[in-house]
Amino acid sequence: MLPFDFLQKEIDDNVTIAKIEDGKTHNNDSKSLLSPFLVGYNIPQGIRELLWFADGKFKNFEEKKSDSNVKIHVFSSFRQEPSLIYSYLPINFKGQINPLEKIGYYPSYSNLNPDQRFVYLKWLCDISQKVDIGYVFIFYYGLERHLVYGKYKESVEMILKLREYHFHPSFNYYSTNALILASIIHQDKDTLQKLTFDLGEDYNTINNVLIGKYLLKIDLLPEDIFKLITISGFKNRRYIKEFPDTFTKHMKKLLKEEFGKESFPFHEIETNFSETRTLSFANTSMPMDKRIPELPDVIRNPDLKNALYQILKLTHNSVKIELTQKRKSGEKIFPERAKSVSGYELNFATVDPICPYCNKILEEFPQKKKKCRYCGNYIFVRKRPADRKKYLIREDEIKKIEEEWLNRN
Repeated sequence: MLPFDFLQKEIDDNVTIAKIEDGKTHNNDSKSLLSPFLVGYNIPQGIRELLWFADGKFKNFEEKKSDSNVKIHVFSSFRQEPSLIYSYLPINFKGQINPLEKIGYYPSYSNLNPDQRFVYLKWLCDISQKVDIGYVFIFYYGLERHLVYGKYKESVEMILKLREYHFHPSFNYYSTNALILASIIHQDKDTLQKLTFDLGEDYNTINNVLIGKYLLKIDLLPEDIFKLITISGFKNRRYIKEFPDTFTKHMKKLLKEEFGKESFPFHEIETNFSETRTLSFANTSMPMDKRIPELPDVIRNPDLKNALYQILKLTHNSVKIELTQKRKSGEKIFPERAKSVSGYELNFATVDPICPYCNKILEEFPQKKKKCRYCGNYIFVRKRPADRKKYLIREDEIKKIEEEWLNRN
């Protein structure tokens, strides 16, 4: 069994999570500046129930004090819960600041000024509205706590919804890793499968995805294996780049013959994993052993690397034989589209120095419009809003990327 005792579905020793007391009113409730948002239900109930309150009618969070009833136990982190809402903190209902104005790193509700608190609470009424990512993080910090200690399912759905409305590399990174680990803790295979469709490029994310697939016995598909080429150590990528569809066909055939299905059950490998520390949660009030736990280092496991290498090598040899036979029979061989490997909806776009027309490998990655020396077509360079990377595209794909930027903005 892999070591996942670092996170347990239980209450933090230093925190008491109370139930919302809908029928009781505290002395300061009638004067609470939060009333227009909470009592009037301007903030949707589904969101309100995922917020953390330090006091008032909806109080559901308490810091446990010591026996002397004077000192507060210190968390094994360096901050208090950043999403915690206090009813007595001032709010400027006439604030006119730009909601896109940056509020800085590691924000918290208590550190916002009155104008910013109004922006945050108003945004909670409609989280689809554009706002600085710092406000999104304040809400997200509390959702991370729910992933471990509170309303897991509701928090998962809310995070997935936030990811639809707000794109930011840091937010995507933290939310992906947190959701993966939380789904493992709760043995939630459905959520994990939603998240593991794309392995991504970040080392920690790939490792967490592999951990989840391994524990929940989810096979690696051919498209997953393509994204692990660098990890496998396989160097000859000519056929993968020029004949991705043919390569995929041969890999599926190989896997079918070997395992009886068109996928690689890598979770059946009998091996031992070393461990590595991984930053998994953004909430700085979470105990450090939960924020940066020791996780199995699946991605560097030599047995997995060797298995991936053998699959790619055998597939490569099989493709080579087919292409050789076709050439001998006089059939003309043309490169295929790069769509199968890239995984993007554009038909010919590539992040590699490959001509999007003829699929020939270029000497270098063009920095601007350039004519291909092989086919004579003009190659265009454009950055996509989805990942901010430069792509080599055909002229007929320019409009598609311009539409993506228009929708993003």
